[in-house]
Amino acid sequence: MSSFKKKIRALKDLAYVTGGDVLSRAISSIFWLSIISFMTVKDYGLIHYYVGLASLGQLFSLIGTSSVITVYVSKNIKIQSTLFLISLIIGSIASLILFYFLQRIDVALLVILLIMCDLVGGVLLGKKKYSFYFRINLLQKILLLTFGLILFKFIGIDGILLGIIISYTIFIPIFYKQLKESTIDLSLLKNRKNFIMSNYTNTIISGLRRDVDKLIIPSMLGFIVLGNYSLGIQIYTLLMVFSQSFSKYTLPHDASGNQNKKLKKLMILTSVIIVTIAIILLPLVIPIWMPQFLENIQTFQIMIVSIIPTTISMLHISRFLGLEKSNFVQAMTITQISTLVAGFILLGNHFGLNGLAISFVLSSASSCSLAIYLNRRIKEK
Repeated sequence: MSSFKKKIRALKDLAYVTGGDVLSRAISSIFWLSIISFMTVKDYGLIHYYVGLASLGQLFSLIGTSSVITVYVSKNIKIQSTLFLISLIIGSIASLILFYFLQRIDVALLVILLIMCDLVGGVLLGKKKYSFYFRINLLQKILLLTFGLILFKFIGIDGILLGIIISYTIFIPIFYKQLKESTIDLSLLKNRKNFIMSNYTNTIISGLRRDVDKLIIPSMLGFIVLGNYSLGIQIYTLLMVFSQSFSKYTLPHDASGNQNKKLKKLMILTSVIIVTIAIILLPLVIPIWMPQFLENIQTFQIMIVSIIPTTISMLHISRFLGLEKSNFVQAMTITQISTLVAGFILLGNHFGLNGLAISFVLSSASSCSLAIYLNRRIKEK
């Protein structure tokens, strides 16, 4: 294949990953930002609490994380079925535990479906099936928007969880097909256990960083503050979609030895532009779109600054995972969650919502600084 055709194909694949994630995130954000207009901030915090607990259940179940699956599938190592089965067994246990404490079957079911979604995504990216990855993720978000809003209208916040569950059921047949594609072979884990377990530990730590707010904020400041903070996270997540899409594209290439340096520089520049524009536009958009959050504009502006260091960290994580140095990623996430929890306790108690936002930025900056240092160590060696 000529160099020109390779570049065209690369741009096309990148467009599928980026376009799919942008559209999916946009639809998801429309959904979450729409429902907040029809519920109290406390209920908004409560629904994020339930989803966060389901995410934690998924987190502890994913022995074969999406990144691990992507790396090994891209290297044509038939290990996905083995990791699928182990994750599914542990996920069933996590679901039963959550059902016992919450008495909510919807939260328990969501754990299993989130596991399937994550693992299927890893396989599709590893096989570089970017077009199908685009279509399936877009379809899931459309179903979320459709069923989530309809069921919310008829049965309230319980309908939101039910809508989420229905949207994720499309991954069941794909998960089953991938599970049957290769044989269960535990011997494949023997020589790869260090990378898998290190990445598993890192994923738990990283997931705790993602969901620790759902555990700490309600106990410290209540569900109303969690609702306000969660809206800031929704804005941040929406603006992070370009960086996340780039990262998903670069991981299988990093695993194959192609570092895409020019693309990564473009990714950092794009994140800076997005942050700058967002900081300018938020004071203009929030009063019109969500006037009830007018007092939180500064908080949202603070939180989105973390997009820049997080983007830089993601670039390094892609390279570290491609080199199977998941212990570096683990060190980054430990640093990040430690900074976040300490900031929540110290700054959150003293400065409230803005203190939580500052902690969020500091945690991203600390992880980014460590990533840069570790990358220099690799170059020196």
